[in-house]
Amino acid sequence: RQMGKTNLLFNAKRTLENENRLFAYVDLSNLYNSERECYRNIIDCIIEPNRNIFESVEDEIEKIRLKNLPPHNEYHRCLIIILNYFKGDLVIILDEIDALKSIDYSDNIFAQIRSNYFSRTSYPVLERLTYTLSGVIEPTELIKDRNKSPFNIGDKIYLDDFTKEEHDSFIEKSKLQMSTSISEEIYEWTNGNPRLTFDICAEVENYLINNGVINSEILNSIIEKKYLNSFDIAPIDHIRELAKSNKDIRKAILNIHKKNSSDINDEIKKKLYLYGIINSKFNEETTIKNKIIKLS
Repeated sequence: RQMGKTNLLFNAKRTLENENRLFAYVDLSNLYNSERECYRNIIDCIIEPNRNIFESVEDEIEKIRLKNLPPHNEYHRCLIIILNYFKGDLVIILDEIDALKSIDYSDNIFAQIRSNYFSRTSYPVLERLTYTLSGVIEPTELIKDRNKSPFNIGDKIYLDDFTKEEHDSFIEKSKLQMSTSISEEIYEWTNGNPRLTFDICAEVENYLINNGVINSEILNSIIEKKYLNSFDIAPIDHIRELAKSNKDIRKAILNIHKKNSSDINDEIKKKLYLYGIINSKFNEETTIKNKIIKLS
């Protein structure tokens, strides 16, 4: 969490969308009462921001909806109509997929994605359809019936923190009047974590506005006050609650502190990564990803 996934998706949409490629962003944290409502929302998220393109197909979509077909059949037909009309690529972004864990029709959503993939032989227009799934959950936790899993047809993308070069670029673009040594100290605290870096820089900016200059002692004081004196600040608050609710994670964290990470299995490492505690380099020695999270 707090890695900037949604912002990254929006930026991909801004950067990559053109007359031959459309993106439809769907926030699944807005849960729907039924599978049909969820499918219809996805279709609406394709059409409504692009009425100038799809105005003439809305009547066809409505006619299909009036037929009271099975939900997956209705959704499939609507997608085919859209792709027959729009000759470019369509990317459907399903964000916050972990929200689906709490609903009983989640397997059907993923089964439909799988069906779209294998229907490309019969419906070549589906070659121009891509799904991007974004969230903080392992597929094994999300899928109740493993036979319906679409993840064996997909590619995993791990997001890691800023490299030192990316951190330096971020600081340069922020135009904050700080010395190179202060910038490097921020990196030493955050190890490139995007959320922590952004929030610390916001605090530094406030200090600079009021005081004009910042030094190492002031920076350390800002960070300690923000993260090490209280624990209700993102992402520390969320990580703390996740650790409190999972004894295996707590045990793993203790093992990391004791430099005994060889006892941590891959399943726990994946959870530690998803919780924001370690990075995705599972084959290396397991360490807590930055100084702030380690101390807090």
